[in-house]
Amino acid sequence: APTMQPVDIPTGFDSVQLVSAVLTLQIENAISLPGSLYVQITGDNGRSLTLSGPIAPGSRLLPVTTTFVDSNVAAFLNPIPSNVTLSGSVRYSGGGSVQTISADDYILPKVTITSPLELVLGPTTVETDIERTSIDQGNISAITDHVQEARFVYNIINHLPIGALVNIYFGPDSATLLTNPQLLIDSLTVVAAPTSGGIVTDTASSGFRSITLTNTDIRVLENDTLFTAVELLLEGSGGQVIRLTGNDYVTVQGRMEVDYRFDGNF
Repeated sequence: APTMQPVDIPTGFDSVQLVSAVLTLQIENAISLPGSLYVQITGDNGRSLTLSGPIAPGSRLLPVTTTFVDSNVAAFLNPIPSNVTLSGSVRYSGGGSVQTISADDYILPKVTITSPLELVLGPTTVETDIERTSIDQGNISAITDHVQEARFVYNIINHLPIGALVNIYFGPDSATLLTNPQLLIDSLTVVAAPTSGGIVTDTASSGFRSITLTNTDIRVLENDTLFTAVELLLEGSGGQVIRLTGNDYVTVQGRMEVDYRFDGNF
């Protein structure tokens, strides 16, 4: 029967255009006969490809995996499918001798798709995991009720070959954080990191900057549990091929500073 397998795509990257990719098909054979494989792989993007060749014999106690590699599958993956379906057949030959196949014998396919992440990237939104912070409320009202000045100090460090806008969400409810935050600090910018041969060679930084917060803004600290999330709006590569590696990242550093009037009593 056909086997469906999901394709794991990083959040926000479902619209990228891959320039190169490698598809690996592993066939685990627990049947003690050599076989001849024909497989069609169909994506829900409307594209398909075929792989064929011999597979080695195995056994129930010691199954053998035969690997097929196709390094010319970029067209199959554009646009990137959310799942692929494997269908086909395996023909076994006993070489003229009598062989027995039992109900415990099996053949198991698995598809792996990898890319060196040479890609054309359109404007892309990436959301980080929501973080949770506990705030001691013991004397917080003495601070928030006597604010003279407040600010959000931040620094964005970029190790990506494209620039980005950064939005930071604050609120007491994780379920509505991105749709109805108590405080939103948005449109913080950082330029693309420098590159050589398409590979990032150094970081770019916004430098430490500050944004003035109002008395209402700073009351976000009156939540004993505060949820935060960062949203990156990557500007895209403008149709040019860029390369991403496992060493690329964006780091957002931030803190709230409050100047308040202290009358000697908490």
